[in-house]
Amino acid sequence: MSTYEVEIKIPLKEREVAEVRSKLNALGAKLIEKVHEVDYYVDLRDLIDVLHIPKDIVLRVRHKKGASRESCEVTFKGPRKSDEVKLREEITLLIDDCSKALEIIKHLNLKTLTVVKEREVYGLGDLKIYVDNVEGLGWFIEVEGMGMDVSRFKHLLSELLGKLGLSGREYIIRSYLELLIEHYEKAGKYRSINN
Repeated sequence: MSTYEVEIKIPLKEREVAEVRSKLNALGAKLIEKVHEVDYYVDLRDLIDVLHIPKDIVLRVRHKKGASRESCEVTFKGPRKSDEVKLREEITLLIDDCSKALEIIKHLNLKTLTVVKEREVYGLGDLKIYVDNVEGLGWFIEVEGMGMDVSRFKHLLSELLGKLGLSGREYIIRSYLELLIEHYEKAGKYRSINN
């Protein structure tokens, strides 16, 4: 079954992180877990024209390791449906072994691009809030709503950002992968990892 995710992210300065955590706690946000995530994005660029698929679809293998458990999932993300927020269909499948999924990708002669992050996951009402430290990019707060319409999400987002002291901050609808590619291209260090 697929759902639609709607999300934004805002860059944070390192000095802001403790204050954001404190304000989330004061709002009653529940810290669900702290995890180390490695996301392997399948580089589909060579297949776009051949298979006539939208250029902004995503196939990701995520390895997640927390204090008490480890998991792996494969996620398909459909084309974006909005220019205001990141809104797209998402289908996720839990699997037993990330290495087997990556081995299949390797046998298909596809490359992966990797995003590594430390993530704190909070729940607050109908929102999930992530405080992320992304390797190569720094700190972000990401706010996500699953299965809700854009207007409801924007209302909840506006309330939350006001309470966190982040009102008026420009938010980002691009993925961490897109931000990393841009970062490495500017630095002349674009990296693609062959499995």
